[in-house]
Amino acid sequence: MKRTKNVFAILDTKTGLFSTGGYEPQWTKQGKVWNSIGSLKNHLQLYARGLCGKRRDIPASWEVVTFEVVTSPSGAPLPPLSCSLG
Repeated sequence: MKRTKNVFAILDTKTGLFSTGGYEPQWTKQGKVWNSIGSLKNHLQLYARGLCGKRRDIPASWEVVTFEVVTSPSGAPLPPLSCSLG
């Protein structure tokens, strides 16, 4: 029996690249995946607080993307069949 779970990433819609997370995220084709919406929200709050309490806005071009991960009965992820964005 296959099981599924959702994982989350941050896409910059201007560049088509994904965030690597952290205070000053880098942007790559693969980026970072957060395993829960709570951990993603924590990251966004950390980013918005900035270093030394200097608040900053989250850019409007950032979009949260949800991916459904299919796992085997043992819980191990199955290899992707194919993935295409855009």
